[in-house]
Amino acid sequence: FQSPTAMGKLFSRLRTRPQLPDQTKRAKMQKDFRSTRQLPDKTGFVFDGWVQKNNLNEATRAKLIEEDLTTRDALLSLTPKDIASLQLTLGQRKELENAVQQIKDSENLSQSVPATSKTGKQMVRALYDFKSAEENALDLRAGELMELLDDCGDWSLVKNEDGIEGYVPSSYIALENTIESMDWFFGEMSRHDAEQILRADTADTGSFLIRESPKEKVRGPPQKKNDKPVKHYKIVGNESEGYHISSKWCSTIDQLVNHFKDRADSLICALTSPCPRPKPVQQDLSKETEDDWEIDRSTLTFSDKPIGSGQFGEVWKGMWKGTTEVAIKTMKEDSMDADKFLAEAAIMKKFRHPHLVKLYAVCSKQEPFLIVTEFMRNGSLLDYLRTGDGRNCSLSDLMLIAAQNNFIHRDLAARNILVGELNVVKVADFGFARLIEEGIYSPPTDTKFPVRWTAPEVMFDNRCTIKSDVWSFGVLLHEIMTKGKLPYVGMSNMEVKRAVREGYHMDKDKAVPDEVYDVMLQCWNKDDDKRPSFATLLRFCLDCRIDGVCIGDDREDFDVYDPSS
Repeated sequence: FQSPTAMGKLFSRLRTRPQLPDQTKRAKMQKDFRSTRQLPDKTGFVFDGWVQKNNLNEATRAKLIEEDLTTRDALLSLTPKDIASLQLTLGQRKELENAVQQIKDSENLSQSVPATSKTGKQMVRALYDFKSAEENALDLRAGELMELLDDCGDWSLVKNEDGIEGYVPSSYIALENTIESMDWFFGEMSRHDAEQILRADTADTGSFLIRESPKEKVRGPPQKKNDKPVKHYKIVGNESEGYHISSKWCSTIDQLVNHFKDRADSLICALTSPCPRPKPVQQDLSKETEDDWEIDRSTLTFSDKPIGSGQFGEVWKGMWKGTTEVAIKTMKEDSMDADKFLAEAAIMKKFRHPHLVKLYAVCSKQEPFLIVTEFMRNGSLLDYLRTGDGRNCSLSDLMLIAAQNNFIHRDLAARNILVGELNVVKVADFGFARLIEEGIYSPPTDTKFPVRWTAPEVMFDNRCTIKSDVWSFGVLLHEIMTKGKLPYVGMSNMEVKRAVREGYHMDKDKAVPDEVYDVMLQCWNKDDDKRPSFATLLRFCLDCRIDGVCIGDDREDFDVYDPSS
């Protein structure tokens, strides 16, 4: 600028936002702009216009193409020296405050570019603490920076600042300077799960998280009167054009977060600190047990008393090598031979889904055989229902599992659904489960089934299909609506078997709403082809809004969104 007057005139010209050029022209301008300023192609720096020939960092004679220029472009081109000159001319004005904030934000233009060291090594940051239990593993401290040597799927080989190498869970680290490395980013998460975290005791006013909205809208019940208020704001934009909430634009999401930490603007309050991020469940106990999951039983310690029992044995809470909390299922002696036990365990190991309980390891060298799985803190859904809390668990997640995977569980009941922290539900006890390719499975004739949950074609024709699980789901709905009441109460197993053969259906309990009972009756159609699919049941779950019961709901995934954007 040749004079303060020229600066003032320029600033006044920038106070309105002209119409943007077409997409092709903008793309070329962006490429030329980055080339001139030697910016990486994938930097988070964003502009909608163009500073021709010279930028304000290098010259005071910037020639501006008026029809393409916007206020934000000019502000992002100003340096601290330019700001000082503007301050002499304009004084403390709103436009200047915005300009200063944009300069502060633009100092970190490489947020979206993964960090590399001067030698070109790829760097990762630890998201959580991790205590290793094997010689080739490495301890982690949340926040520490390490070099990534090899990405091996579920386990990554890293080197810490002391030069020590070892394996760590891949889900516990993220490439530095990516959105995944930010402590406020929680990845793909449903509205229901986000609200569980935001309403936890550790969350205060202004606590926040940023999540990706899932493609399948799996959500929970409407907010209750005594719940902490939670607001969902949709962030609009992309890396090439920038991000905004309402009228506030920033070139990166990190800058947007920092802006709303300083001031509330259009939010209900200013942001304070991110919510504590729940640790992801490890896929395996260690790198060694990824493929070889027979472990020495001496590495396990048991709790003082069992936490559950069933037809085949007891379940205990335990620890593996003093580092990893696990559930240990002991099998009754002579209940199953070793080959069959390992075959059943192999089936469980094959299933991988966020809402399936993970099998970690087995002990099959001697009896009693042991199955080691992830530990679910709140126990079975059946027990949880009877305490009154289980009705806050979302069944929509379970429907997604059934709708998206080609397997049958064959024992779908509240006792085989486990509840973890934040009311996360997972299907357990896959001893009966089978992958099916042709749609039908014929179990051995001596197989025992839970009569009250079993479809007639299984009991009488020795034939299992996915629609057999649909029958069981109808019984599961009865358990949920009645807070864990025994199905066919007052009848013996033999009486239930005879009644089902004759076409009898469970009577409607007074706690079951009419619309839910209608779905239950559809699930219990004697002709399995006429039963609804799990995809249909998923839609029912998402549309169902029943007071005090969390099956699903049809709310939008956000509360505040500017449709004009």
